[in-house]
Amino acid sequence: MALWLIYAILTVLGLAVYKTAIKFVSEDSNPIFLMTIVSFFYFLFWLIIFFLNYDKNTGLSLKANDLALVTILSIAFFVSDYFLLKAYMADAKLSIMTILMGVAMVGMVIFGILFFKEKLSIPQIIGIGLGIASFLLLTFFEKQPA
Repeated sequence: MALWLIYAILTVLGLAVYKTAIKFVSEDSNPIFLMTIVSFFYFLFWLIIFFLNYDKNTGLSLKANDLALVTILSIAFFVSDYFLLKAYMADAKLSIMTILMGVAMVGMVIFGILFFKEKLSIPQIIGIGLGIASFLLLTFFEKQPA
């Protein structure tokens, strides 16, 4: 199995656990405080992994473009998680939020096609079509509570 595929599977599993576990936060919790705790532990684990994988050849070099990109990604990550947490605290249904996460994934694929000029194979196109079809089926044919 290709190494990137293992990383992709671990990413999906980690996000699934994280996005599902965040649903169990109580309504009266302070979302900023919770995000601070999440960020602290994220930073702690990042530090551990960084020092386990530190490469003396590359050191700590960081280009200005990289710094700007990391800043934008950090803000986007925080805003995304903050509003996800707020949505769950306002009793958003897990199924609806899961659908929205799927829409975000399809959006990333479209972004990659448009801005990074990625070429898609037939199986990838079929996969995107299935993703869109599943989103539509889950959204428009959801069983209404009695």
